[in-house]
Amino acid sequence: MRDTRWDKRSWRDLTSDTRHDAFVLQVIPLDGGDARSLRISRRAFYGTLAAAGFGFTALTGFAVHQYATSGSLRAELHTALQAKEQAEAEARELRSKNVALEDELVRWRQRIAVLDGRLAETEHKLAALEGLAAALETQVTGKSTIGRGQATPLSAPTSGSRPASLVGEEPSRGAGGNVGELLFSLAERLNGSEERGAAIQHKIALLGEIAEHVPSIMPADGRIVSGFGMRRDPFTFALQMHTGVDIANVSGTPIRAAASGVVVDTGWVGGYGLTVRIAHGNGVETFYAHLSQVVVQRGQSVKKGELIGYMGSTGRSSGPHLHYEVRLGGRPIDPVPYLGGVVHAVAEEGPLD
Repeated sequence: MRDTRWDKRSWRDLTSDTRHDAFVLQVIPLDGGDARSLRISRRAFYGTLAAAGFGFTALTGFAVHQYATSGSLRAELHTALQAKEQAEAEARELRSKNVALEDELVRWRQRIAVLDGRLAETEHKLAALEGLAAALETQVTGKSTIGRGQATPLSAPTSGSRPASLVGEEPSRGAGGNVGELLFSLAERLNGSEERGAAIQHKIALLGEIAEHVPSIMPADGRIVSGFGMRRDPFTFALQMHTGVDIANVSGTPIRAAASGVVVDTGWVGGYGLTVRIAHGNGVETFYAHLSQVVVQRGQSVKKGELIGYMGSTGRSSGPHLHYEVRLGGRPIDPVPYLGGVVHAVAEEGPLD
């Protein structure tokens, strides 16, 4: 710079300079060396001062800007950290909920397994009940209206009632989607099966009561040697109607009531010899002939299978046997369908009465 230079002239020489457009800066060493003076023109001095002021202002503005910018960045960083912490907290909560939902799903699946097992067991029992009811109904009426797995008017389940005792509480939607619906469906099926089973059991009880009074067992052990229908008389060899079946065995074979009822007559009846007649209700009677001994009396109530006498050969008979009749409305009918559902072949022997 032409306007700023070091000058070796003395301070007096410099200050005595007649020019007044400059400033003088003198540097005096502490070691006693020569002093040095710096002459700066006014223009250079003010320019430097202005440049310094401008630089200071610019630096101050820059510093303020950086401070403001760093404050904004710190706020954004703080916000980001808070968002991160919140996201981590939500993730932990979701993981906890997921574990809880998985546990709940396991519990509901266990409940479904229990209900499924109960349903299978109930349906198995129901099938057995339906079979028993069908057999009883066939025995009583000659036909059955009960089909396997089908509800009858007596066994139709009532709908619309929620089986809350079986279901308990509903699972949440998150616990396996349709698990609640599946559980409710199983419970409804189980409820319906149990209701149907209860109705069939009631029908079985009614049919069982009726069946007790319907002849359905063999009244004596032995062989059927003569069936129901036209045959030749063993004494006259003429064709005539045989109104019962002949069951042959040794004398003294126990004779039992084919159904529950009331003894209406005992004693000797012509060629039938010693007899017992039992009324079972609804016009059904059973008749037992050719007995060797009678152990019941008129007016006595007897149960199905109860001992009423012993096999013999009294009356018009050619050997020990039981002549057994089933009568409906006073008319003899074929007893074979009332011998317990077992097909008894007629032995190739001659008739005994």
